[in-house]
Amino acid sequence: MRHRFSKLLVSVSLIVCLMGVGILIAQQLWTWNQQCPSNEWFATCQGDVCASNPTRYWYYNNWGRVVCGSSSDLTFPEPGSEVIFPSGADARLASDVDVKSIFVAPNATFTWQSGTILLRDPANNDAPGVFTNQGSIVTVSGYNRTLRGLLVNDGEFEHPGATIFLSDATLRNLAGRTLLLSGGSFFMESGSALLQNLGTLRKVSDNFSEIGVPLQNAGLIDLQEGSLAITSSFTQTDGETRIRSGRTLSLSIPMELQGGKLTGAGMLSGNINHTGGAIAPGVDDPNNPDLNPLGILTFDGDLTMGQDAILEIELAGTDNSDPNNPQYDQVIIGVSGYSRTVQLDGTLRLKGRDGYTPSVGDAFDILVLAASSWDRMGVFTQVEVDETTLPGVQAEVEYLPDRVRVRLVNTFAIRGKIELRDFAGDVTQVPIAVELRQNGSPVRTETVFTDAEGNYVLPDVITGTYDVAFKASHWLRVVVYGVTVSGDVTGVDVSLTNGDIDGDNEVTLFDFGELVQAFGSVPGDTNWNPNADLDGDEEVTLFDFGVLVRNFGAIGDE
Repeated sequence: MRHRFSKLLVSVSLIVCLMGVGILIAQQLWTWNQQCPSNEWFATCQGDVCASNPTRYWYYNNWGRVVCGSSSDLTFPEPGSEVIFPSGADARLASDVDVKSIFVAPNATFTWQSGTILLRDPANNDAPGVFTNQGSIVTVSGYNRTLRGLLVNDGEFEHPGATIFLSDATLRNLAGRTLLLSGGSFFMESGSALLQNLGTLRKVSDNFSEIGVPLQNAGLIDLQEGSLAITSSFTQTDGETRIRSGRTLSLSIPMELQGGKLTGAGMLSGNINHTGGAIAPGVDDPNNPDLNPLGILTFDGDLTMGQDAILEIELAGTDNSDPNNPQYDQVIIGVSGYSRTVQLDGTLRLKGRDGYTPSVGDAFDILVLAASSWDRMGVFTQVEVDETTLPGVQAEVEYLPDRVRVRLVNTFAIRGKIELRDFAGDVTQVPIAVELRQNGSPVRTETVFTDAEGNYVLPDVITGTYDVAFKASHWLRVVVYGVTVSGDVTGVDVSLTNGDIDGDNEVTLFDFGELVQAFGSVPGDTNWNPNADLDGDEEVTLFDFGVLVRNFGAIGDE
């Protein structure tokens, strides 16, 4: 009687505790209770009968509630049960179970040796159930197992060997939690399957692991030891995929790099579709200061960069002769004997490191061909130099037959005078867009302001020949062609024609219509349009009509 009463108190305490952390307890509550001395007790068992006591049986290894009792005493969770492993539990599963949910409490250990875990709610059209781990899950090498439903890891999960099959199942590793792969693999058995990593998925040990289900990463995938193959789709929207030196990440389907970073100094064997986020060789991790923040990252596959892609390169010197201790980040494309395709686009971002002070003429081979050949297309549409770590530095990119090289160059200023015609306002408050073009394409766009006399300065222009375009709000564009910069340039003067109220680079009836709508207005009026105040006197009057009439029909440069 006392034993039953104590069990009742334990059950009530568990219910109160679990409701306190927001877990809904159904009527079909099945709570694990350790009755064997330990899991090692089973080492003396032969088949279903314990050699030390033939009248005692075991079932589900140590999952059973009265697992050390006689077979007639055994009770097990039925379909629809909510199964709880309280703090301190040390359970083992080696057969199939069909339950609504499983909860592994903090400080509980669940050893998944084998068997299928089917999570479903028979009272709700067999809706998928949830396995929530806040303790520790450990699989056993040499056995396979199957998951059906949702497994949420909110604790520690170690998968040392063999396979977890996902069948209409999702395994979700939460932020701040760890999934350790030391040789285990994941495969899809039937239906749909998904592995979502929001925390840390770390590959340890030299054993090979394979992820054969769709993988979504927004946390950290850390290839620390051995090799990892991803043979299904792989999409990263945030976080980091880190390939440490000497390690290989193999892909059967192109990686969709949409956000976060791809880092490290190892090899990625496969193709990359880089539409967002950054490729950043090296490992910059303050929690692991032994890792080199500079690295040489090898891609044995095709690389396609989109307009929002970033290649981030850190510079701490010019000598990369020691691949284990490079002085700047580098990407190697391919291995000998294969041809690769590289599509460049997006942004090249340069940053300094370790107080490095570069000199004019310093060169860095940031992208190098190691394959037999490549089909390299496109260019970086933008080059960003971090002003904090590389102050006053400008760089030009050289697209050579077997490499892409960055060279630090001198910069110069373009100076001149901008006349804002038919304007009596404060010219120092008018923003003017200045665009540098080469081969018809913009390479730099800046906003400048003049002094009271209309003088402007465009600083930090690298050597080259440019077409320089000027456009202000209600003035037509003017382009000065063929400005050669090999030193400071002066006398690049322009006079901008007024009257382009609608900003389409023409003075037409559309501008006349805009002016009519704003006629008679001053700042604060509902019909006030600052672009219709052509002469800058803060009211729209006949004087503005006069400006428009004088310049009617004018068209700006393209």
